[in-house]
Amino acid sequence: MKSVLAALSPCRHPKRWFAINFFVLAWGAILLFYIIIYINRDEDDIDKTETEWNYLLYNFVACTVWCVEVMLNLLDFKGYFNDMPTTQLTSDVRLLESESEQDIAKARRKEEVALAVEFFLAVYFTVDSILLVNDGSRQSIHTNSKGMLWDVLLN
Repeated sequence: MKSVLAALSPCRHPKRWFAINFFVLAWGAILLFYIIIYINRDEDDIDKTETEWNYLLYNFVACTVWCVEVMLNLLDFKGYFNDMPTTQLTSDVRLLESESEQDIAKARRKEEVALAVEFFLAVYFTVDSILLVNDGSRQSIHTNSKGMLWDVLLN
């Protein structure tokens, strides 16, 4: 299991995660285009409903990818994969050798807090996307369509 997680780690395979994030970005851009086109249509419009359901799927996938990426970054940062072979440089490479141990410890603590906050947000938005899909009746989906425009822009 550890070797599978290490193989998925963004710190160890940044090109793979660049491709995944580029796919999510491209999907979001295409979806944004469709949301702009269909946002002011009637609620009975099948294209609008289809776009809104595609948004719910996009939101779930984007949040899940974010959650997995942050979790793997946090595991890598905590040293979970240190005994695994790697060909990538890790974040522990010191750029300035003159840094004191205290400065390094303070910087590591800040990074750890930032990753923990990002992980909390990723989990929160993933759960929120699951609840949106679960509550996604045809009537309630139309009331959230303007919020979808802003959400896709933020994602």
